[in-house]
Amino acid sequence: MRLFNFKKKKVLWGLVISIIVALAIDMLYVYGTFDALELMTFDMRSKAVREDMLPHPDVEIIMIDDDSIQWMDSQVGRWPWPRDLWGDLIDYLSMGGARAVIFDVTFGQHEIDDPEIEGLGESDQILVQSTHDAGIVYHAANIFTDLEDESNKDELNKPLPEDFVNKFSVKNIKKGDFLTVPGNNYELPIGELYKVSKNVGVVSFKSDEDGVYRRTPLFSHYADHSFPVLSMAYILDALAPINITKKEDSIFLDNLAVPIREDETYLINMYKNFKPFSIGGVFNSILQLQDGEIENLKVSPEEFKNKIVLIGASAIGVEDLKHTSIGTDVPGVMLHASLISNVLQKDFLRVIPKTWKRIIIYGLCILCGFLIIILASIYLQLLFPIVMGVAYAFAAYTLFERNIVIDLVPPFLSIFAVWLTSFVYLYFTEGRARKKVRTMLGQYVSPAVLTELVGSSGDYLKAEVGLTEKLTILFSDIRGFTSISEKMEAKDVVELLNKYLSSMVDVIFHNQGTLDKFIGDAIMAFWGAPIRVSDHGKMAVKAALEMTKALEQLNADFVAQGHPPFKTGIGLHTGEVILGNIGSEKKLDYTIIGDNVNLTSRLEGLTKEYGVSLLISEETYKELDGEFICRIADHVKVKGKNEAIRIYSVIGMAGESTEESELNRKICRYSEAAFNKYLNRQFEEAMEMNIKLKKFIKDDCISEIFIKRCREYIQTPPPEEWDGIFTMKTK
Repeated sequence: MRLFNFKKKKVLWGLVISIIVALAIDMLYVYGTFDALELMTFDMRSKAVREDMLPHPDVEIIMIDDDSIQWMDSQVGRWPWPRDLWGDLIDYLSMGGARAVIFDVTFGQHEIDDPEIEGLGESDQILVQSTHDAGIVYHAANIFTDLEDESNKDELNKPLPEDFVNKFSVKNIKKGDFLTVPGNNYELPIGELYKVSKNVGVVSFKSDEDGVYRRTPLFSHYADHSFPVLSMAYILDALAPINITKKEDSIFLDNLAVPIREDETYLINMYKNFKPFSIGGVFNSILQLQDGEIENLKVSPEEFKNKIVLIGASAIGVEDLKHTSIGTDVPGVMLHASLISNVLQKDFLRVIPKTWKRIIIYGLCILCGFLIIILASIYLQLLFPIVMGVAYAFAAYTLFERNIVIDLVPPFLSIFAVWLTSFVYLYFTEGRARKKVRTMLGQYVSPAVLTELVGSSGDYLKAEVGLTEKLTILFSDIRGFTSISEKMEAKDVVELLNKYLSSMVDVIFHNQGTLDKFIGDAIMAFWGAPIRVSDHGKMAVKAALEMTKALEQLNADFVAQGHPPFKTGIGLHTGEVILGNIGSEKKLDYTIIGDNVNLTSRLEGLTKEYGVSLLISEETYKELDGEFICRIADHVKVKGKNEAIRIYSVIGMAGESTEESELNRKICRYSEAAFNKYLNRQFEEAMEMNIKLKKFIKDDCISEIFIKRCREYIQTPPPEEWDGIFTMKTK
């Protein structure tokens, strides 16, 4: 119950931590703390995803580039060029059958500003006439907000010309739907020009705080009137919507929903792959036509048949280069061209509503915090937030490919913040628990095992309340140690015993065993806890064999120092035991208890009877899967136990292919056959087979035991109910 309450408390604290972090991130998000970083991630996604996207094939750009500026300098002089050239361009495009001609170039003043000249100059007249005759020309206006000062206070909020409002304001729009603050100043095309224009659109874009142009209002407002942006002016004429309404996150042109952000701006889905015509080449073709040359035109007017043609600038001197989501120094006309293509292709970026953004923040915080708290492994606790972050980034990228924009920065920071705060909490809570594990188990297991335990779940602390576990238990004892110690100085006894115990414990730890205790010169250890392993039987037998080899080296050193060698017996048994922290409040031991512990102790005692250094029970033998060479020793009932067990002597590793190992395999097979003869009451044959075994094995007590028993049974046969089990009278 205490463990359950501990886990429940952890989960509740994890939930509290997650909600606190989510509230903090949410507050920072509302105040725009992450906006700059978020815009950077938007640009990164745009560059990655929009690289190969193509604009609408009907949208063409004629670019005023640096080469054209340089070439035109020699033809007509420096920029700005005479207005009649623009008239020629309009005539040329109209002749080619253009659907619309849209100028991202303003004509806000007369070309010649001379009070003595009445009306339009000749160059202006040509531009106005060409605009009138073509009937497809869209010109640019500016509506903007100025700060009031002494020089402009009389200019601000002046009324728009009535004829301009009547012709170009959007009449079928519900003004109350829009919250955008109206501008207080404007710059219009010259009056004669706007009067003959197909439409006039506003070109006053505003950058984000980082100076990058990503969005635009679809309508600009002045006084009580609304006017379309330049690209929107063409769209309204092309679609001719009856009603324009704003509903939630979209502006509806009848049934066409154009998504907008919460600030009522449209997020432009930029295209990179425009292939603009150089205006120098177009003017060169116009000159060729004016000279009567109709062959080999650099740019044929047929190129613009049924096209929506935008005229803009990329030349440095014209000052219309902007930073956009797809790159720096992008001509401003591409913003208008991209917007038109977006609508024609219904290729809109949709920003998820703020409510969903906040749901994502809270959801990620709670999920991340919950899993970090309940995951057992520290490696999973470290890995999971990374996996979650990568998965979220992949989802954001995939959604962006489908034109859905979700925030990256707040969710990433949410995951990181929850990860960090959860680990701080775990440090001050589970840190104490792990310290308890380290204190409790540090004396029982190797440093490597202890590190794994401390880095794993606190479930191993269940030992406080007790567990029933299937383990493999080892008992080892030095034979005749009392008589040895009586012949030595006390300090020598302690020194030799410490060397022996240290060497044996090193072997146990090396094989991931757990040291239970020292009982004088005896060692008690087990495998399968606190780290659960399925092959604890094999690990224990391997450790026992290595202990035997380590003792040989120790004995060589002892003899060289003039001390007697040690002889040991090791017993191994596999079975269920009770595992726990057992003792008093002042002193607890991490130990095991139960009948199977006692049985293992009896097996260790039998090693002396059978003259071998290692005996294992049948239960341990079944765990070995043939990986060790084991010889049947007997079928016995030890003192204090009602059930009999078969016992085996382990004499080597099965994987070895030496002459000795081959001989050991033959001995095991022959011993098994002799033992079966013995069980089948074929005592004479069993005795003869054991006599032969003695020839191959020096000082073979097992064969001697069966030779003696067979002789006795030959003389005095056992009763009919005899089952071959030998009952031990002593421990």
